[in-house]
Amino acid sequence: LAMSSRNRLLTAEQRRAAAALYRALRTGVAALGDSAHAAEAACRAALAQEPQISAVDYALAVDPATMEPWDGHGPVMLAAAVRIGGVRLIDNLLVDSG
Repeated sequence: LAMSSRNRLLTAEQRRAAAALYRALRTGVAALGDSAHAAEAACRAALAQEPQISAVDYALAVDPATMEPWDGHGPVMLAAAVRIGGVRLIDNLLVDSG
């Protein structure tokens, strides 16, 4: 976990929990296949397993060039934003699915 200014606001326990964001994105990538919905659902399900995460603002599979919903072809970016305590954390993974 990078020690950005936002991440420094987290307690040690919250910092450990924040790693769940990256793990959830990897889970989403593994579920990607040709379905944005499957990837998004897998990511959200993984995030729901971390009790320190108080809210999921979004978990989306998008075309990285247009930021529109991914159509199942070409590169895809899985992006998510969550809240832990009062801190909003964002992360994404770019996948060349082609």
